[in-house]
Amino acid sequence: NAESWGFLNRLFNMYKVLTKVENAHSDSIWSVAWAGDRIASGSVDESVKVWSVEALPEVRPLYNFEGHQMGAVGVATDAAGTRAAVSSLDGRIRILDISNGSYVSTIEPPPAECWQLCLSRDGSTLATGGQSGKVSLWDVASSQTRTSFDSHNKFIYSVSLSPNGRYLASGTMDGSVYLYDIVESKLVVKFDVHAMPVRSLSFAPESNLLLSGSDDGHISVIDLAQLKVGQSLSGHQSWVLSVAFSPSGLFLASGSSDNTVKIWNLSSKTCVQTFTSHIDAVWSVAYSPDGSKLVSCSDDKSLIFYELPLR
Repeated sequence: NAESWGFLNRLFNMYKVLTKVENAHSDSIWSVAWAGDRIASGSVDESVKVWSVEALPEVRPLYNFEGHQMGAVGVATDAAGTRAAVSSLDGRIRILDISNGSYVSTIEPPPAECWQLCLSRDGSTLATGGQSGKVSLWDVASSQTRTSFDSHNKFIYSVSLSPNGRYLASGTMDGSVYLYDIVESKLVVKFDVHAMPVRSLSFAPESNLLLSGSDDGHISVIDLAQLKVGQSLSGHQSWVLSVAFSPSGLFLASGSSDNTVKIWNLSSKTCVQTFTSHIDAVWSVAYSPDGSKLVSCSDDKSLIFYELPLR
């Protein structure tokens, strides 16, 4: 049970903070993505930094991409860890080669169309959503739109692509989650999940479940086979700003404006660990590819790395 788990956890101290990189940026860090043996972080200081994490707890700066005017909002990487896509408040999307520190291309969506983004596992497709209420899929190589969905006319706070390449999900200002079938180019279903904006979405590795995190403080688990919203996870004291499935699909991580990072057991729907090392809102969390580590970023300008015993 949860009480026994808590005792064992304290006894063996299985979860731990590996290292904290203070002042990783000169302003708030809003997004972090894990890509192979490196991570990419995006900040309000208008930069995206790439760090080597192959020898944790050592974290070594590799590249610094500047010029993301008004601040980098979202950073997404491909599965190979070579490309990153960055959305910034100036409305532009920049594609970066994080293996050698070079700029690849710039995509310029229409005004108000890109707040958050997600990159497909193979790096060929980009999903975007923003203030206009339009969700778009882009061909990265040509910088051209493949298709757009314009169903909800609500500010889109979050987008996610399923690992199997079939689905696109978007989360809106009014708390709804929309699920699209990319292959058939159609809206599958709209879920009325939350009472406040949906800040983050994450598909399970098997593409059978979808997590949503909201300003209402709750995390919802949506069953995509039955198209049904399951039990919500509650425990954060404020907005849930980021959610992420572990690579195994057995656990999930969340970051919140209550300054905490939580690890949850999906089957028992319980919080198994709460980290309190940040001193300001936690905007983004990301698992390492093998699920043994986690990184978080915050308004406190720091990156924190954690060791996780169960994957």
